[in-house]
Amino acid sequence: MRFAQLQMAHDFYVTYAKKVGFATKIRTTIYDNITKIPVNQAIHYNRDGFRESRVKAPTRKNTISTAGCKARIYVKFDKDMQEWVLFKVKLRHSHPCSARKATSFTR
Repeated sequence: MRFAQLQMAHDFYVTYAKKVGFATKIRTTIYDNITKIPVNQAIHYNRDGFRESRVKAPTRKNTISTAGCKARIYVKFDKDMQEWVLFKVKLRHSHPCSARKATSFTR
């Protein structure tokens, strides 16, 4: 899948995420060393990974939880075609998704 601008690729994945039932975040953006413009970007599920506790017992009752989910997309800029290309897509979730609950996590 190809996009004219990086923002269009981001909007596409955010729209997909809302329909399926999860929220997203931009995890990584790599910039060109010379021109300082983005050349690729990783957009992940907003609760991906695992959190390591630095304290033995949590001080808050409602701690932030992570799901260890690997759902994400990678977008890179194709210099020949001058377009953004979806080059890696992982859609499998390690948890149930709910579109109704996900709306509270999105802006």
